[in-house]
Amino acid sequence: MKTELSRGVELTLIKWVGGEDVRMSLPKSTFYWHRRKILDVLGLDISLKYEKKQIEAMTFDLEYLRSHEVKLIPAQLQGLLFKPGDSSSWLAH
Repeated sequence: MKTELSRGVELTLIKWVGGEDVRMSLPKSTFYWHRRKILDVLGLDISLKYEKKQIEAMTFDLEYLRSHEVKLIPAQLQGLLFKPGDSSSWLAH
């Protein structure tokens, strides 16, 4: 499965999740290009300081989830999407 983010954009995202201020480590035009790609694909704004609690608090309704295609998500972000015990258990057939 192929992700919509290029490897360079993924690396920028990983640095941002790790707490780095990526505005200082990238040329201005590259930062804004990476920011736009991440906003379009994942809805995250890397110009803001990464705050885990704020991202964990984001909720999506069922209609939103149905209308969006499932995408390959970097391993660093997968922990932000699901927490053990949040979903109901599946009934055995």
